[in-house]
Amino acid sequence: METEVQVIGFVFPVYAFSLPKPVEAFLKEVYLPKDVFLFAVATRGGSSCQVFEEIDRILEKKGIKLNARFFLDMPNNYLTMFTPPAEVEANKILDVAETRLRDISKFISRREDSKEKDPHESYFEKNILFPILSRVYKKTNYFGMEKKFCTDSKCTGCSLCSKLCLSGKIHMEEGIPVWNQQINCYHCLSCIHYCPAQAIQLKDTKTNKIGRYHNPYITFEDIILQKLRD
Repeated sequence: METEVQVIGFVFPVYAFSLPKPVEAFLKEVYLPKDVFLFAVATRGGSSCQVFEEIDRILEKKGIKLNARFFLDMPNNYLTMFTPPAEVEANKILDVAETRLRDISKFISRREDSKEKDPHESYFEKNILFPILSRVYKKTNYFGMEKKFCTDSKCTGCSLCSKLCLSGKIHMEEGIPVWNQQINCYHCLSCIHYCPAQAIQLKDTKTNKIGRYHNPYITFEDIILQKLRD
């Protein structure tokens, strides 16, 4: 199969120190020509992980590998483990990320191979601790977190969460969002972070006592439009 594409990239967030399930499934199924420059950019909260090694293991079966790989540190909003950053702190992280993106774009535009050292890398975390935690998260489906979603009295029934849900897990019943337990959650937490009333909570956690955060440059309209394209 011939192609005129010369550069192909994968940009994705790190979930539980690993590849998100949809990204992993996509990489296994997608056709990739062997004569293109392949790169990957993984956004994360800062922890070291093996996502690029995971990608190369998948691509190896296709007879190809990544030419370049980059981590991009972003504000961490996985609020089941971390408190979302305050606006000032988040903006500082985004400023650094913007500079970092310019450097990454230069490598890609020049099609330079890059396997730079991860400044956060820890042998114990990357090769022992986080792989074990990742397997546990996947085995238990994030400790059954998707069964903990609920709304409190602040819910206005706006249905934004159901429109945003990438997995199609949320639907409305009598003006109240319901999470279908037969559909797997992607664990993106968009429903929580974009809820205008901060009405979505996780049972047996402190989500009702901490704030929310989503990238100010990504609107809920952007996510909905992306869903329509898919």
